[in-house]
Amino acid sequence: METIIKHYQTLLTCEQFIVTGSLALSKYGLVEPSKVGDLDLLLINPTKETKSLLERLQKDNPADTLPSGGSVSFIFMHEKTKIDIFFEEKKIDNLPLIDGVFFNKIDRIIQAKKKSNRLKDWVQLKKMAKLFYEQSSFDKFIDSL
Repeated sequence: METIIKHYQTLLTCEQFIVTGSLALSKYGLVEPSKVGDLDLLLINPTKETKSLLERLQKDNPADTLPSGGSVSFIFMHEKTKIDIFFEEKKIDNLPLIDGVFFNKIDRIIQAKKKSNRLKDWVQLKKMAKLFYEQSSFDKFIDSL
């Protein structure tokens, strides 16, 4: 994925280029790398040229799904990797920089997953929550007091 990220980081002109979604969560150790199936990119204030390029990429390299009026602006394939592009207008401060690439913050990714309200996102959030908290462990602790 690093090669694909660098490729689009070079091509897509915007105020900030940010990796988000499962790949970012994987970098933080919250998702197994084998569970990362696509690449989610967040572009802050992309230029007109970038938007035109993304339109061509989506048209010429279609994925199985299309943006459906939700938060995804463009979806296309890069060889066998599906890429979802999200737009925002406000610059994000204090992002982690890993190998020259900004990665979205965990709390922002969680908010986006909750907002999307898809079953697969809720399942992923539940799995991540179990890394920190499991009700049965808590109950066992309380009973031991």
